[in-house]
This record gives sequence, structure tokens and C-alpha cells, in this order.
Amino acid sequence: MFCAAMNVDWKETLAGMDRMQLGPAGSVSRLHVENASAHAWHGQIQGRRAFVLFSPKDGPNLYPEGACEESQGRGQLEERLRRSAVDVLRPSKGLPKFRDCRAHLAILEPGEILVVPQGWWLYSVTLEPSATLTRRFWNMANRDGICEELEAMYRENFESQEGAEEGRARLRTYIEKLRYKQQQDYSSDED
Repeated sequence: MFCAAMNVDWKETLAGMDRMQLGPAGSVSRLHVENASAHAWHGQIQGRRAFVLFSPKDGPNLYPEGACEESQGRGQLEERLRRSAVDVLRPSKGLPKFRDCRAHLAILEPGEILVVPQGWWLYSVTLEPSATLTRRFWNMANRDGICEELEAMYRENFESQEGAEEGRARLRTYIEKLRYKQQQDYSSDED
């Protein structure tokens, strides 16, 4: 819907939601939550990678910093990412609420996939030279987040083509049409 209205290739848009992480043993991804309410799957291609997950209920005890709900749709991915001040492997004594959190551990081998639901906190470390493919995705449970993501992906393009205010206004028009269509689909009795 969105891609057709904007005359952009849906395959390129979808590919823009993928991340390939390559790293030597010991590479760390800081404790974070995926932006735009996305679910994510992590497919291990080479090497082994350890994932430490925390439930959304643990969020307040993880000392969140970075993007808040109001700013989720603005800026580049790194600017929108909600992170934690906690170093999972070396927690600071100055962050005592972290002790109340319950960690879930998964170690992925090549060929395995881990699915992380929206709102779950994730920390990972490569155990050996590693390649991991990550794709963020949305479904009926979190579909409003795709509007945030598409707006963030295309904002710079619209602003550069039409000027900041005009570009944002036109992009918002497309996003609002998509939200409206989602609501119609949601309220429909059709499968």
C-alpha cells in the first residue's frame, strides 16, 4: 500500500529493515529495545552468538535511556534506539535495581533463529567470529510501529526533494493514509 502510493520498490523498502552483523569474538551489542515497536528475528549464519533477553516488565529496572515514545519516529536508527545504561556482563553497583531483573539466555549456533517479541530488551555478544542476519518485522499485534518506521526511513528523502516542511507534510499524508487503511483492515471481519 505505502510503497505503491509512494512509487517506491517494496523489495528495497523491506531490505532496508535488515541488518547484517559481522564481528570477531567478543563483539557486543549494547542492551536495547528495537525501535518502532518491532519484533525481530536473528538468524545465525556463522559462528556462535549469545543473547541475553529481559522481559518488558524489567524495563524500569534496566535504567533506560535514549529515545522515548514521542521521539521514536525521528532521526536515524541509532538516534531512535532505546538503550540501557546496564552492562549485562559487568553490572555497576550504582545500578542496584538491575539485580531484580530476570535474564533469559540463548546461544545461537549456525542455522538457528531467535525471535524476539516487541518490547523485549536484548544484549548480545559473539562467542567466536560471527555473522548474524537480523530482520525487524510487524504483525497485527504491533502494526502501528510500521508507520513510525516508514516515516523515519523516508523522512530525509522527502525533505531533500521538497524542502523540510513540504516534504514532512507530504510524507505525513502518506503515513496517515496507511494508518487509516490499517484501521479499516483491523475493524474488518475478513481474515
